[in-house]
Amino acid sequence: MITPNILNCIKAVRLFDKGAFKKGYALIKDCTGAELLAAAEILERQARYGSMVQEIGERHQAKEGDTVGAILSRAAAAGDERAKTLIDCGFLDQRIY
Repeated sequence: MITPNILNCIKAVRLFDKGAFKKGYALIKDCTGAELLAAAEILERQARYGSMVQEIGERHQAKEGDTVGAILSRAAAAGDERAKTLIDCGFLDQRIY
């Protein structure tokens, strides 16, 4: 389950990436190590999926502005097994936090 503290950890990491360290630290000051780890795992999984979608898009000449759903659907229709797997696993229904 994604708790408000885990969401704050994710927001903090994004703030750190933009150099807003004070704002990021303020969000995580009351978070536990387990919550930080859960946030890191979510971000890692998102990065892994994003990389897969990018590779699929490159193989199928995705255009700027194409949605993830359009890229995966077009690739699956063309026989791309990885795209089919992501769709079968419910990737199109995933939420980005």
